[in-house]
Amino acid sequence: MCGAGRDFGVDLDGINDGMKIDNANPAGADFTIEMWLKHTTGRTVVDTIVSCGSNGLALGFTADGKFFFTFGTGTAAETLTTPTPSTDGAWHHWAVTFDHAAKTQVVYRDGREEARRTARSVPATATFLIVGCADIAPFTFFPGALAELRTWSTVRTEAEIGALMRNRVDGTETDLAGAWTYDHDSLNTTPGDGSGQDLYTDSSPAQHTGGLWGKPGTCVSPATRYQVSAAVGDRVRVSSEDFRYGQWDHVAAVLEQSWALRFNGAAWAQTPDADQLDIVGDLTIEVFAQLDPVATRQGLISKGQLADGAGGTVPYQLSVLAGGKLEFAFEEPGPVVKRFTSSTAIGTGPCRIAVVRRAGSTTQEVKGKRKYPITNAQGTTTEQEFDVVERVDVEQWQDITFVVDGADYGTTRYTGPGPRGNDGPLEIGRAQDGTSRYHLTGVIGEVRIWAKAREKDQLGTAVERRDDGLAARWTFEENTGNITADTAGGFDLKLRGARWTADPDPTASSLTLYRNGHPIPATTPTTNSLTTWGSEQLTLGALDNAGTFGEFYTGTLEEVRLWRTARTDEQVLDNLFTRLKGDKQDLLAYWPRWPRPRRENHQHGQNHLARRPSPSRPHDAFSGQLHSTTPQHHPGVDTQGPGEHIERGALRAAVAVCWGDWARAVDQRRAVPRRPPAAAEDCAGDRWAVVRRHPGPPTATGSAGGHGHADEPAAGRGQLRGRTRSVSRPVRRWSVKAASASQSVATNCCSSPTST
Repeated sequence: MCGAGRDFGVDLDGINDGMKIDNANPAGADFTIEMWLKHTTGRTVVDTIVSCGSNGLALGFTADGKFFFTFGTGTAAETLTTPTPSTDGAWHHWAVTFDHAAKTQVVYRDGREEARRTARSVPATATFLIVGCADIAPFTFFPGALAELRTWSTVRTEAEIGALMRNRVDGTETDLAGAWTYDHDSLNTTPGDGSGQDLYTDSSPAQHTGGLWGKPGTCVSPATRYQVSAAVGDRVRVSSEDFRYGQWDHVAAVLEQSWALRFNGAAWAQTPDADQLDIVGDLTIEVFAQLDPVATRQGLISKGQLADGAGGTVPYQLSVLAGGKLEFAFEEPGPVVKRFTSSTAIGTGPCRIAVVRRAGSTTQEVKGKRKYPITNAQGTTTEQEFDVVERVDVEQWQDITFVVDGADYGTTRYTGPGPRGNDGPLEIGRAQDGTSRYHLTGVIGEVRIWAKAREKDQLGTAVERRDDGLAARWTFEENTGNITADTAGGFDLKLRGARWTADPDPTASSLTLYRNGHPIPATTPTTNSLTTWGSEQLTLGALDNAGTFGEFYTGTLEEVRLWRTARTDEQVLDNLFTRLKGDKQDLLAYWPRWPRPRRENHQHGQNHLARRPSPSRPHDAFSGQLHSTTPQHHPGVDTQGPGEHIERGALRAAVAVCWGDWARAVDQRRAVPRRPPAAAEDCAGDRWAVVRRHPGPPTATGSAGGHGHADEPAAGRGQLRGRTRSVSRPVRRWSVKAASASQSVATNCCSSPTST
């Protein structure tokens, strides 16, 4: 779970930066005003943040740094001031409420009540708000940062303020009267009147967008949302959208590993002769490969053997020469071997190699002169000479073009009779030339043969089985046996010593992110924040790097499942709202409940999770999230302090599915009715679970007090670190509920990450 901060805050210079918002003053009835503020340290003057001269409404800091909330003027002013100053220069969330009937003023700091009083009067009705400076003399401007200014037409409770203060509102919340963000860089909002004034955008239904004075800068708002990220080996995906904290979400990452064939310098794969593979005209060969650095010629694909003296002509052969350049060869009748070489050498990394043979022709008129008798009107016949086309010569040719990863590697024109085909087998990973055999050392992930000349922008793109001209296609996805299927023409290959391996092409395997049972758009970031795999272990709620734990998850985990297969969309949805019952094929580990003694894994492996000693033990919590008219609640675990985790030995899996809740509900559980213990892991950024490998049979190594979590069926046991606590979870909807910016829900480091 990665925090998705945005530059929606306003950086005010304290000189002339400010905003005016018409029709946005909430006074005259119950109201709440809240915002994030970063106050400049060392200030000795009054700083007014929100004000209105019409009714004296003002929020800001006194000269000694105390926060004040006032309305009215002169001796009629109603002022509430916090008892202690706020001078640390850090971001803090401030909220004020006014109960119109009870005349109660309250100030909240970071979701907790700081001060309250009963006023003698109520504020007068007004219309506008001034933000960033005072609306009365001496009109002092505020130097600092402001973000997420919101007004509400109700008195929000402490619980409501705390639950939403770190979330960006959607604009659909009940009683939301205004929600302003400064999105100048993204929206470039400038009115059409030519004034050039930027706008302070209101995302609430009221749409009371304000104007700005000066040219305020932007800053990252503390109220973030989260993005889902996942990494396997060198593959990493991050959701394109960001999502709100504080709600139940089911998230899943599904890796569909692509497989390939490894050739060791003596192996190859072969299919018998077939007329459909004797392509003598237009041709495209695509090979997705990664070659080991060897100083010899290596064969990629060949239909028959060059210069074998057996009759027939080889229609195509593709090799890599010792220096890394590509060679395409065929035989014309004779036989005479024709060879063509790329202008550039390929590298040793994964690459998509293509050679295209495109037939064409040119015509040339051969002109001459001829005399013809012409009789004029008087009957006189004479001979006259005319230019005539005696014949049209047609020259046929074939252009041989090399393309690697979309780049042109050279084109050569061939004029001649071309090949006629032969009775030899098609071989991949070997090229025979006379008495010499050139084997491949490297990996091939896919081979395509087309009976047409493909355009450059078509090379390497996704194809369908019935695409026009596709003669053969081998994707090597079986990962088992000694036969690999041709998904286009049925020309299956028999493996001759080639072995299965993971496809080295990072784009070949798909890593799909799911939220609430549906795939979500995702991108591949330019920098991967998940490249540190840590020690060989599986960790829930943190990252273990050589015994140092970090990136603690803050929130609630519930229903954790690891599968050794790529689950389909239907399979992910099928088990979204139900517990798994009985043995499930390919289920590697399953932690469905969080009983107090230990974290049970109810699947093969006995990868139980035992709670670590205090202060690293996550503890029980209540989420209070209900998504069913007949909710059931089961025990879960909450992690809230540095060093809390659960651990167990190294595991490999194709899918990790986690559910959870946010820790804020836990902090306020006094407002949640007590229910039976819940089944969720509530992590507050410092308690986590790690699975370490134990070579022997299952033995309890549990933590102090005997608390742990069991994975019923892999050998070895682990320990919970931190004081986890049980939380209630919705029986109909399970999720991960994240509460902080950058955190690990589950990390798994194996000796071979790409096999995960």
